[in-house]
Amino acid sequence: MYHVRFSRGQYLLGLIFCIFMIIFILEMFLPFFGDFAIFMALWPGLIALFCLKYLIFGGSHISIDGPKNSRRNEPDPEAPVTNFDLELRKLAALKHDGLITESEFKKKRRQLMDRF
Repeated sequence: MYHVRFSRGQYLLGLIFCIFMIIFILEMFLPFFGDFAIFMALWPGLIALFCLKYLIFGGSHISIDGPKNSRRNEPDPEAPVTNFDLELRKLAALKHDGLITESEFKKKRRQLMDRF
């Protein structure tokens, strides 16, 4: 699980921004869109309630499925080490050099593709 923790300042900033967005939407769009503007203002209102909840009752964290404390660019240690491109190029070189026939190349390529 990935854990994202927000500070009280971030929740406060989110609350202020959402209140500003509610006022802006109601001031700018209410005369033109009527009830739809109220619907548009509900979304920042929900986010403002979320921020207010954590400001009053204390911050928490948001969990996202995934390995805890992992880095994006690290390879998975449990994944088998394979190099499909390299093996396919070696196979093509064998065919080009005449060491294997066309039918053997197609058979081996199919086996290689099934394995990956």
